[in-house]
Amino acid sequence: MNLDAIDAIPKKQRLIIQVIIFVAVIGLFFFYPYRTSSKQIQKLTTQIETLDRQIVVNKSLAEKKDELLTKNAELQDKLQEVQRKFPTSSEVTDLLKQVSVLGQQSGLDFRLWKPRNKVKSASSLYYEIPVEIELTGGYHEVALFFDRISKLSRIVNITDISMAKGGRKTDITTKCVAKTFSALDEQSSELAQNNSGR
Repeated sequence: MNLDAIDAIPKKQRLIIQVIIFVAVIGLFFFYPYRTSSKQIQKLTTQIETLDRQIVVNKSLAEKKDELLTKNAELQDKLQEVQRKFPTSSEVTDLLKQVSVLGQQSGLDFRLWKPRNKVKSASSLYYEIPVEIELTGGYHEVALFFDRISKLSRIVNITDISMAKGGRKTDITTKCVAKTFSALDEQSSELAQNNSGR
């Protein structure tokens, strides 16, 4: 095709051909590369929005890190404080003797002192060691006994209390369960933690 042939085409038709070629080029650009790029841009925009949200969440957690570390340290201190109140296995016998002595010092007579089997707590962090007790004496002596137990440095809970009239007018028979707690030895505690982690 030479230039003379192009010049021979009327000007109006040449203009129409140019417009058709221009529209075809634009159309091809829009329907192929631009459309594909547009989808990629949309996908990347969604990913950026998701990452922005994650950044906001992570910044919030980072800001709370010091606060969470402080709370963790406080909870660790409280746990150690509670564990200090738990007697070790070797101290339980002495503690229970101390409870018995407190009862006698309060003017009470023991009719029953029956240790039950120790039971591992649901959390596997300590043992519960219950002792069935039956004692006789005046109401004030019983109250004094319970008060003295509450002031022990180790934890001893009195539960399942029932009182009935005793042999003498002033006496009452009190039945209850004295429950103390023993920390698991380190080896048992580690085994419990390992088992719970499985």
